[in-house]
Amino acid sequence: MVHLSINQLDRQIRGEPGIVDITGAQMVMVMKLSAFCWNVADGRLPEKELSDFQKERALKTLPNPLDFAAWVLFFPSLFAGPAFDYVDYQKWIECTMFEVPVGLHPSKKPPTRKKRKIPRSGTPATWKAVAGGFWIFLFLKFSDFVYPEVFTGDKYLSFGFLKRVWFLYLLGFTARLKYYGVWSLTEGACILSGLGYNGVDPTTGKVSWDRLQNVSPRGVETAQNSRAYLGNWNMNTNSWLRNYIYLRVTPKGKKPGFRASMATFVTSAFWHGFYPGYYLTFMTGSFLQTVAKSKHISPPLPSNNLRPTNTPRLPPLLPSLLPRPRHRPPHKLQNLLRHRLLVHHPIHALLHHRPLRNTPLQLLPPRLVTRLFLRPDRYRGDDGLLRLAC
Repeated sequence: MVHLSINQLDRQIRGEPGIVDITGAQMVMVMKLSAFCWNVADGRLPEKELSDFQKERALKTLPNPLDFAAWVLFFPSLFAGPAFDYVDYQKWIECTMFEVPVGLHPSKKPPTRKKRKIPRSGTPATWKAVAGGFWIFLFLKFSDFVYPEVFTGDKYLSFGFLKRVWFLYLLGFTARLKYYGVWSLTEGACILSGLGYNGVDPTTGKVSWDRLQNVSPRGVETAQNSRAYLGNWNMNTNSWLRNYIYLRVTPKGKKPGFRASMATFVTSAFWHGFYPGYYLTFMTGSFLQTVAKSKHISPPLPSNNLRPTNTPRLPPLLPSLLPRPRHRPPHKLQNLLRHRLLVHHPIHALLHHRPLRNTPLQLLPPRLVTRLFLRPDRYRGDDGLLRLAC
């Protein structure tokens, strides 16, 4: 990490994008080597003190130098990732990764070439290569008219508000395209080698190749919150930060809190470099995630089997306003109410609950608020409260 920081400072001071930059490969090595050290340390501890993840990754004995060097310098993921633990590499070179589940029907076994144990991976690797080429092509085309100089000139100031917002989005999208392209190409290379193998579905016999998936462009571009956005971006780095930073700085017997979150995001910023934007972005992300998980802001609702998966949740404050009769546990009452509100007659069910008769509109789901505004004479008073007599 010290050597990486020195090179990042040198690159930042020079400010010459044309020089050879090795910090990308060093960032991947930092993830690999730090994870390796933790795996070796876990191998020295009693199993009763380890989590399931630590038991799976713990190394009881050190690998031989040749295997260790081959893992660190694994060419398909050397310069841009994805990073992976030594245990995965060991399973790959020993071909234990490709063992099919016991009892799997012979017709469901993935096809292989002659005596090879690695399933055929040419098709999924080709699709990843095509996707990577497509993203890079888009990056080259968008870069012709969306680049930073556009936003520092007088022309941008002449745009209207909506056009400014649109161009800012295009700037971020264009910057993400190159990462989509590079990560898709490296993932395809890992799939072609067989390291991307992630098991086979015993029902359909479909092989999964997403072990080393690093980004989901669709998930990033359609994310509805910061958690979904970060979860679909740089997935392997997120896994490294979670398993080797976030959970490691948390004392045993306690749940990770704000300190663990801030330590993780600051580590991520330090790992990326020394530009102030890194620290502003990641530290702000720590606050956003902490607020999103806060029970005072958004208390979690109990899961239920009655609510369809495509039905939006009710606001978290609404169930707390309902009466809780003695003969029915609170969670069953909440499940029943959500089922009545969202599956059957939402307006009728909502307005015929006496405790909700004078509920402010800001506590109701947007879909219901829209329908209430369509009939203000029946449902709503001038002060914004529901006024249907029960």
